[in-house]
Amino acid sequence: MKKLLAILCAVLLVSCTGLPVAAADSEPVITFDTDTSPRARICTYTLPDGGVLYFAEPLEENSEIIPGWTLYESENLKGDIVIPEYIEGKPVSRLYYENFPDAGGTHVFCLNGNPEMISVVFPATLQEIEGVYLTGAWFGGCSQLEQIIFEGDGPEEIPPFFFWGAPELKRVKLPRNIAELDGAFVSASYHDIDAACTSITSLELDSGNKNFVMDEQGILYNHDKTKVVTAIQGAAERKTVTLPDTVTEIAGYAFAGNTQLETVYGGAARVVENGYGYTFYKCNSLNPFQDTYGHWAEEQVKWAYQAGFLKGTELLRFSPNAALERGMICTVLHRLENSPPAGSDNPFPDVIDYAWYGKGVIWAAKNGLVMGHEDGLFRPTDPVTREQLAAVLYRYAQFKGIAGTMGKLDSFTDAGKTSAYAVPAMEWAVGSGLLRGRDDGTLDPRGYATRAEAAVILQRLQTLA
Repeated sequence: MKKLLAILCAVLLVSCTGLPVAAADSEPVITFDTDTSPRARICTYTLPDGGVLYFAEPLEENSEIIPGWTLYESENLKGDIVIPEYIEGKPVSRLYYENFPDAGGTHVFCLNGNPEMISVVFPATLQEIEGVYLTGAWFGGCSQLEQIIFEGDGPEEIPPFFFWGAPELKRVKLPRNIAELDGAFVSASYHDIDAACTSITSLELDSGNKNFVMDEQGILYNHDKTKVVTAIQGAAERKTVTLPDTVTEIAGYAFAGNTQLETVYGGAARVVENGYGYTFYKCNSLNPFQDTYGHWAEEQVKWAYQAGFLKGTELLRFSPNAALERGMICTVLHRLENSPPAGSDNPFPDVIDYAWYGKGVIWAAKNGLVMGHEDGLFRPTDPVTREQLAAVLYRYAQFKGIAGTMGKLDSFTDAGKTSAYAVPAMEWAVGSGLLRGRDDGTLDPRGYATRAEAAVILQRLQTLA
């Protein structure tokens, strides 16, 4: 009776106003095609608002992938999208990263290119996301996407770069049994973090998950808290972090996008980088070296690290009081020049071309900045004395056309200990303000230059330039 009255009222409204009546929500229109692909049957799943999802069901003779329907393409998705669990009683079990073989389509990554999609809910039947290491984004162009929700136990692994492309993404509800998540929140496009998921404020982990735990800082660890998996939740606002003493490794990209992060405390005695690298990529305010906090050269070390001139001896250690090595000073100057091609003419038998210092030493020797010992060896791991450092920097200044100022050494009580070859370089370094005396008034020309001193001198050199 109520339904009949509603119909009569609608008819009266149309007859009185001449306006159309909005139809009730309709069901998706599902059509099937067995001619498009010789490997699968294709399902076109058209939503009431015009959005379309394309699924493929492998034919029996091509059933090398898991049974059920595979989502491989979409277009014109708007608002809140719920991926169906079943089609014709068969589960939607897989996401495919590109157009299904032989099925056509317009783009790779089955959900990208939908700028009006606000949220997407993946079904409880989902078991697998096809991993990919291509440059691209599963959600590229989804500029309004705010929520991604997994309703079921799976998949257990979300591949690297999966969530990238949705800069407004705020909430992610993870699968209940998620076990692998390394690198899932960053870009595959030359490590570009600018379009990564730095807006996430809620990364939801099921309380029954046996693989991960999350602390009060919003940082996700493996179950034993020996590894940091990701710190993407709250990345845009985080300024400091304290790691449990159990942490011995940090996953690649784990802190990528923490653009305000300044300090990292805690962790085990030695913490290593695990996986893809780029652990602190685009952490533009960070000094990760715990052994420099409170050090007299802390700010200069941070500057040299952020500029890419000096790196740590370990992930969270800089060793500021360790001696600077001959190979390192060459590498630093090479970096100052934006790492130009070094060439293949290696004059030193003890310099390995592919070693971390190799290109720097070859380049520096080629340009007359360094020389070998009398026996023809370079000895790249030998420590650098203060006068040797001054000599190399003096040659670099001449190479770059940096004038500086010549000074005098007679105010230092041990000036006479300066080697004859190094006197002009030391006079230039002192006069130009690059090198200063020790607290006891000595110049200490044959004492070793430390890594902290190198950071300070490099900053002064940049100012001079």
